[in-house]
This record gives sequence, C-alpha cells and structure tokens, in this order.
Amino acid sequence: MEETLRKSKLKESGTNILWIDHHIWSTEWIDEIGKLAKLHIDTKNCSAKITSKVVCGGTGFSNEFSEAICSADLWRFDHPYASWLYRYVAACGKRYSRVLNKFFDLLRSRNFIDSEVIEKVKNTMDIELKLLKKYKRSMTLSDICGYKVALLLKKSSIPQTSIIANYISSITNADIVTIINMESCSLSLRSRRVNVQKIAKALGGGGHPQAAGARLRLGIIRCSLLRLGIDIGIIKLVKELLKRAICSSTCMNMR
Repeated sequence: MEETLRKSKLKESGTNILWIDHHIWSTEWIDEIGKLAKLHIDTKNCSAKITSKVVCGGTGFSNEFSEAICSADLWRFDHPYASWLYRYVAACGKRYSRVLNKFFDLLRSRNFIDSEVIEKVKNTMDIELKLLKKYKRSMTLSDICGYKVALLLKKSSIPQTSIIANYISSITNADIVTIINMESCSLSLRSRRVNVQKIAKALGGGGHPQAAGARLRLGIIRCSLLRLGIDIGIIKLVKELLKRAICSSTCMNMR
C-alpha cells in the first residue's frame, strides 16, 4: 500500500492525503502510512461513522445515518434501520454507484429509508428465506480447538454474510461462524463470543472482534475453480487453516 501511494506521487506533488480507517493494523503499518497521509483511525467505529465525524463534525443527521451503517458493519444490528440498509446494498448487487446515489439522496432528505428501499428489500425476502434454509442443510459443525465452529459455502450476494452468520449462530449456538465466499475466494468470520479478528490476522487478514475476514490464498487456478463451483475439497482445506489459526491464537474470548 505504501508503494502504491509512493508511485502515485500525490504526496510529492503537494497533495494532502486524508486516510480514514476502522480496521486494526500493526503499529509498523500505521507508522509507515502516517509518513504519507493524515490518518484518522478508530477501531471502535465503522468508516461511515469516522467520516461523519471528520468531515461533518459528527453531528446532525449524517451522524445518525452513520450509526445505522455501523450497526450492520460491526455486526451489532442494534439500530432499527440497519438491516434495511444492509439488505438494500445486497439487493443492488455490484451497482455500487446506485447505492451511493441512493444513500446521498437519503442523507439530503434526512430519511433512513424510502419507498424504493422498502420495495427492493421486500422483493428479496423470499429469496433470502429459501437460501437460509438451504444453508442450514448444507453447513457443517466441527469442534476446533475446543470451539464449536459452523462452516458453509456462500454462492450468492443474497443473503449477506452477516445475515447468514446471525441465522446460523442462532440455530446452532456456534462459537464461530465461518463463511467461505466463493465469488471473492475469501473467508468471513463472525462471533459474539470469540475475537475473530485474531483468527483473521493469523490467516493474513483483519477486521473487528465480532466481524473479520481474510483472503483464501489458493492461487489463481483453485480460486477460479471455486468461483465456478467445482469441488476442490475446500471445506477440508478451510478446516485445516482454521485449526492452525485458532489453535495458535491466544486470549480470543471476548469479555
């Protein structure tokens, strides 16, 4: 990342770089990036909340809206509109500009949701319920280093990772829910009891105590096969990766 910034020559041209982040990084990384950009790091909030604070002063409706975003992003879901906004993003697929424009419209009108958001989310609920039942049947439960771990393959954008994890956690009482994202060749980890950020870090990733993730370093060929839905023994492979990461991590239980 530092090399990317250096190559851009933004700093050398006199451009001021503002870097807003909410992930947990090493001190060395922070020190290096701090030489090139003005950093605003807050690991207890999501990026929307930090941006609202830095850019808008952390007051007004932008702050309230960012609270709803954080509620979903940090896997708290303690805001009444969090699940609506979260589901709307997934319903739009990869049309990110559409999501951004809609959120800007909502901010301007000082509304959390509108008729379009409600309609789009309602239209995806039947799909979500059917797929949740399918994931219930296909998931596996394993004891890994004393932790009850639920593991499953995710093939579509709906339902979102955190919706699936919340559902699987509630019906299995698993300590950790691990979701293999076939499209992105990555792992998503969720837990309300275990600091999954430490597990993700051991896997080369990062995130937050309750919600974290990491790339699956399988190489181009195996990742391509995974995206195509071809069996490459991914469940067994991920179990081995988790075993090494969980067993090597310490003080994972959240108080």
